[in-house]
Amino acid sequence: MYTEIETRVCKANPIGSFQVITDQVIVIDGKIPLGLTLNECEKFHERQATMINKALFESLPQGTYDLLGIKFMQSKVSLYQGRTE
Repeated sequence: MYTEIETRVCKANPIGSFQVITDQVIVIDGKIPLGLTLNECEKFHERQATMINKALFESLPQGTYDLLGIKFMQSKVSLYQGRTE
C-alpha cells in the first residue's frame, strides 16, 4: 500500500516588487540506482542534496532555512555520541 504524506510550510516573502518567490514542490519517491560504484554513489547523493538545498534556499524564509540547517546538524551529531578520539 502506498501512502502519500504532504508537508506544507510557508515560503519567504519577496523583498520589494522585483523579487518573485516561486512555489516549490519536492517529490521524494523512486529508489537509489543499483550497482553504483562508491564514486558514482557519492556523486549521486551530492546531486540529490544540491537539488534539495537549491529549492529550499530559493523558497524558504531565511529564519526557517537557517534553523533547518541547525536541525540537520543536530540529527547528524546525535549519531556520534561517545568518544571520537
